[in-house]
This record gives sequence, C-alpha cells and structure tokens, in this order.
Amino acid sequence: MARHVVATVDEIPPGQSRIVNVRGREIGVFNVKGDFYALINRCPHEGAALCKGRLVGRMEADKPGEYR
Repeated sequence: MARHVVATVDEIPPGQSRIVNVRGREIGVFNVKGDFYALINRCPHEGAALCKGRLVGRMEADKPGEYR
C-alpha cells in the first residue's frame, strides 16, 4: 500500500476531517480519537461526495429499511 503525507497530526484534530487530493482523487482523512482513517470521497452506488456530510455513529439494521 502506498503512503502519502497529506497533513500533520495537528492539522486534523480529533473528531475532524479533511479532504485532500492524492494523484487526482479526492480522499477524506478522518481523525477518530487520535487514529487516522482515509477513504475515497465517492459513494460507490451513486457517485456522490461521501466525505462532506455530517459524521454520525455506526448504524445497524436487522432488515432493510429499519435502522438504529
């Protein structure tokens, strides 16, 4: 896996995110309690920006259409 420096640790505080460009692709970088995660900023189903919305906790569903 390739590594790319996109920001310093201080530039993305816990609970915050930043969208960066790596090789022509928008990537969302998230600081979750000091751990960093990154994912492509594109919904695989509709192509919408995935990393620009409001961040919420994990959602679970027992069956389609029911969420908690």
